[in-house]
Amino acid sequence: MLTVTGGVIYDTRHNKINCKGGLWFESYFILSPPLVSTTFFVKQITTFRHYMQLTRLNALFTNRISSQQKLAGSIPFYALPTFYASLENQDGLGGAHTLRGIS
Repeated sequence: MLTVTGGVIYDTRHNKINCKGGLWFESYFILSPPLVSTTFFVKQITTFRHYMQLTRLNALFTNRISSQQKLAGSIPFYALPTFYASLENQDGLGGAHTLRGIS
């Protein structure tokens, strides 16, 4: 399965690691074109993350809301349980973001 990904990311975090506040917004499309792949589908992913420092508690409050939906076509069964995120882009079966390949 060949896929093409394109989208935008807006990042206002103070640091990439151990950030103390900021926003992260991403929206992108995944396309599996019918000319070079056996299956055709279009999937849209939108994720919003908010990081807020709680100075009185010496803690960081983080929340995330994400939406992933199929816009067209038919997603193959082996790609259905895959969670897409640009922070950790892992391709293939098995791994941290899919149920396939776990024994």
